Amino acid sequence: MSSADGKGAEGRSPSGESRFVDLRDALVGGAVAAGVLFIAVTMVGNVSSFEGQRLLGSVLPTIRFLASSVLAAGVTVMALMLTLLSLTYSSKYEFRGIHFRRIRQISMLSTAAIIVSVVLLLFLGVPVEEAEQLRLYYDVIYYTITA
Repeated sequence: MSSADGKGAEGRSPSGESRFVDLRDALVGGAVAAGVLFIAVTMVGNVSSFEGQRLLGSVLPTIRFLASSVLAAGVTVMALMLTLLSLTYSSKYEFRGIHFRRIRQISMLSTAAIIVSVVLLLFLGVPVEEAEQLRLYYDVIYYTITA
């Protein structure tokens, strides 16, 4: 919110209805992403343990780069949120609580992405291919990593 009257760029005040619309849009986007993931897993079909091991070996480098990219993006977003907060407090305009709630929501999502990326990178460092007890679970590990 950048204007003194507390209204957004569209000229409407941030009511509960606009927050609901934002949440609805995010939920619809998540449902579409889950649907695409489900279709992709269905197209791949069932994976046996041997195929899971082979596919896991070919997917791990790509997943490693993806996790590193998500980690870097999450840290960048957190740094930009700190900059936004410092600009907010140094501004002469009064901001409503919804401004800070949205910053908190973005920060929480970014923190979750950072945590998941770090855990995934730690998991990728484990030599899964050489573990004897995990041979039966390659298909589960494959689906977990690709999800």
